[in-house]
This record gives sequence, structure tokens and C-alpha cells, in this order.
Amino acid sequence: MKALMKRKSVSFLTAGLKVLLVLALFPAAALADEKGTFLSVQGTVKVNGSQKAVAGAAVNPGDEVTTGPDGQAVLQFFDDSQITLKSGSDLKVDQLQKPSAADKMLRFKLFLGQLLAKVQKLASAKSSFEIEAGGVVCGVRGTEFSMNYDSHQDHLELHVVSGKVAAKAGGMERVFNAGETGVFLHGQPRDQQPGETTGPREHRPVEFDASLRQDPVFMDFKTFYTRQLLINHDTTFTDPAVGGTALIPTRINVLPGEAVP
Repeated sequence: MKALMKRKSVSFLTAGLKVLLVLALFPAAALADEKGTFLSVQGTVKVNGSQKAVAGAAVNPGDEVTTGPDGQAVLQFFDDSQITLKSGSDLKVDQLQKPSAADKMLRFKLFLGQLLAKVQKLASAKSSFEIEAGGVVCGVRGTEFSMNYDSHQDHLELHVVSGKVAAKAGGMERVFNAGETGVFLHGQPRDQQPGETTGPREHRPVEFDASLRQDPVFMDFKTFYTRQLLINHDTTFTDPAVGGTALIPTRINVLPGEAVP
């Protein structure tokens, strides 16, 4: 009897060692895939090209979600992070894994369209939440941001609503803070174009001819802009004749024989 019990103990021990050896040699096999859920669905939304998406249905790694011209979907994942997929978009769920209580790995690929991501804070350095579009990988550590990708032009626009987003493109990484926008073309940061300006625009005073300031048509024009103008966050338009300064670049072309527009 003692010999039998000894053989059984050795057998259980050997089996346990085999399991540990398999987990050590193949750690990926120990990572169970997590799932997401369609929190809401509006209009035409398909999964993998043919399956109709409905609220409450599961979203699995490998699934590709597309929205029609009238479609929109909100996807929620195991960590309560959410992605709102706008109309005319195509998103693939590449990875949904939780290796440990503190670690999580979520990865997506945006083939086309626009999304808004609300990401829960990552609790460990090994955790990641990444979305790739056009060769640009945007990784976050708890934030809200939007991505708009035009696959025909290979043009990506990233806007950070809150927190920070690290965008990897062309072998380089740049961090965008809340309120900042990054533009990428063909997987590379978009260079400033000739004649293009960045940052606050320069406002120059506009001088008007004295006779023009007395024209009733011009006075109507000035009054209209004073009360209703809201372009580029400029809300003031005053006539230098009364001691003010025009705060927007303005050009009025008046041809001979024509009235002021």
C-alpha cells in the first residue's frame, strides 16, 4: 500500500512539473483572450463583413467591425475602456488580453474612418492600449483621444482630448498632450507646407479711408461684423475712427463704379 501511494505521489508530482514546464516554454498559451461588448449600435454595423452587430453581442480578438454611412457603434472592453466607432469606419480588434491582475494589453487597427477612444488608466508598465492607423501606432496611458484616418489619402489626424498620447511613426515617437493635434501622411509626421502658418495668427490693424468710413453700406458691414462675427475665435471688429483696432485680417476690394460689398 505504501509503495502504491508513493507511486501516485510521484505521478502527481511529475504531472505538475510537466504543466509548469509547458507554461514556462509557452507563456503565450497561458494568456486567455478577453472579450469586448457592443454597448450600443445605431444604423448599419457589421462584424467580419456579414454578421449584423447588435447591442450586447460579444466582440472577440480577430473581429473586424465596419459601420455604414448611417452606422455608429460603441464598444466596451473588459477594463471598461470604450471605443466609439463613427460612420463609414473599419476597425479590427487585434488583441484583448489580461496577463495578470494588474497587466492588460489591448491593440486595434483602424483601416478607415474615425473613432473616439476613452481609455482607463493603465496600472502597470507592462500594460498597453494601442491603435494603429496608416503605419502610425498611438499608445496611451489613460486618456481620451480621437483618430480620423483616410485610407485613400493615407492621411491620419490625431487629436488628444485629455491626458497624453505617444504616437510612433517613422521610427520616432512624439508625445501629444491634451488639446494638441498631430497630422500624419503616409505613416510619417506631416511637414509644414509652404505658406502654411502654425500657432496664433498675427493680427494687423486695418486702416480705412475716411470717405469710406462715412459710407452707409460700409457702416452696415461694420455693424454686422461687430455683432455676429465668430471666425477663428475673433469676436471684435471696431473702426479705427473710434479708437479701436480691427482684430482680424480683412481685405475689401472695391472696383470702380461698384458699391462696397
